[in-house]
Amino acid sequence: YKEMWDIRMVYEYYWSEGGDINKKRRESIDLRTKAIILIRASTAGRNKDITRIARSSVRRTEKGVQFQLYGWKTMTTGVVQTLSKPFILEYMEDERICAARTLLKYLERNAKHYESQKCKHNDVWIYYNKPEAVKHTTLAKDTRDVMKEMGIDTIVYGAASIRHAAIS
Repeated sequence: YKEMWDIRMVYEYYWSEGGDINKKRRESIDLRTKAIILIRASTAGRNKDITRIARSSVRRTEKGVQFQLYGWKTMTTGVVQTLSKPFILEYMEDERICAARTLLKYLERNAKHYESQKCKHNDVWIYYNKPEAVKHTTLAKDTRDVMKEMGIDTIVYGAASIRHAAIS
């Protein structure tokens, strides 16, 4: 990218009315997308990596949330491994923009789906109407939809640009 959008747009969006659950979108998709965007903004994580959060590994700690990523391939060796415990600090000043609290809220809201007999996987992100794991491409599309609502040109900047904006 020649230029990069400002990551503060993410936080301003969730501080404003636009970040509240939008009536035209489903509540569970909004919460899932909000969690994904805030986690990516706070960790500079890749979309594909965030989809690999092992649900059983998510733990609330004194200072935030800790989890493991499963099935992660290293770029150099191509070896599949489990990453050791990434960490998201809790942002105490404003829970509207706290990635840790949003993730925990999403897990709590979907607990009944995770416990159902049909949910046989360990993924965090599920479809709102069935207990199947959401593909990273669906999460990227949902992320782009919200980025467009934020006023970001999604023709120029895709979902991956959150990572670039977070570290620039």
